[in-house]
Amino acid sequence: MADDLSELHERIEWCRAKAGALETQIAAAGNASVEHWIENWPGVGFVKGRLVTPPTVALRAEIGVIVNEQRAILDGLACALATRNGANHTNDVYFPITRDRTGFDELGRRKIRKLAQADRDKIEALKPWSPMAASDEGHPDLFPLHEADRVRKHQKLLKWACLGGVGAVGPGRIGMLECRPVVFDMVGGVAQLAMFRDITCQLGVSIELIYIEPDAIAGRRVVGCLHSFNDAVDAIVASFA
Repeated sequence: MADDLSELHERIEWCRAKAGALETQIAAAGNASVEHWIENWPGVGFVKGRLVTPPTVALRAEIGVIVNEQRAILDGLACALATRNGANHTNDVYFPITRDRTGFDELGRRKIRKLAQADRDKIEALKPWSPMAASDEGHPDLFPLHEADRVRKHQKLLKWACLGGVGAVGPGRIGMLECRPVVFDMVGGVAQLAMFRDITCQLGVSIELIYIEPDAIAGRRVVGCLHSFNDAVDAIVASFA
């Protein structure tokens, strides 16, 4: 591992540890934030849920700090690479992430002009633009990470949801179980999470924290995103060792 990247690797491990701890906190907060129960009718039963409290400011802030650090590590990488190439000033050096290939060509290249050509080529080969770009499908994690960081202060960025997470707990039999994805919008609002018949086991409910915006990550689980972002950043930094 190159000495000039050692701090970046430490920061990556910090993000990994924080995301791991946050995963446990999110699971506990989800159980406390959404109550659920079973209603039985002749021949059929329903699993219902009600939002008690939305994601807290503290939880949103912790997630935002991790995402911001993950994005900042990439900028730190670009600056380290520029310094390797003899640059004396790196205040105008950034790791370019754009919406599409055109944006990279027009704006992104300027941000890495102080890097060695081989390093510029390697960054371009990552396709650091949206994976949904019509012209040239980009990296699956870089643009979503960039967007998650860009809008991290928005209050509606995160919501509790049950994405079909109703299932058996312990031994028993399930004759029929139909789940529906539910995003909890309004405190006190009741939603149907599942319908079932002929069940002899206990049912458990899994509550997830998901992104509502931006479009690049809408509907994705926060925990999964944090881990994917970290793995992507780790792999990119390691490739320049």
